[in-house]
Amino acid sequence: MSALQEGISPSGGIALGIDRLVMLFSDTLSLDDVLPFRKS
Repeated sequence: MSALQEGISPSGGIALGIDRLVMLFSDTLSLDDVLPFRKS
């Protein structure tokens, strides 16, 4: 069975997002520090 037949994206959550790149470059410890819209 392929992932697309099950409704799961092919990356499976291992893709590096923009938010995580900003977190690495800004040397922050928490992902919440770089997210512009977060739930409080």
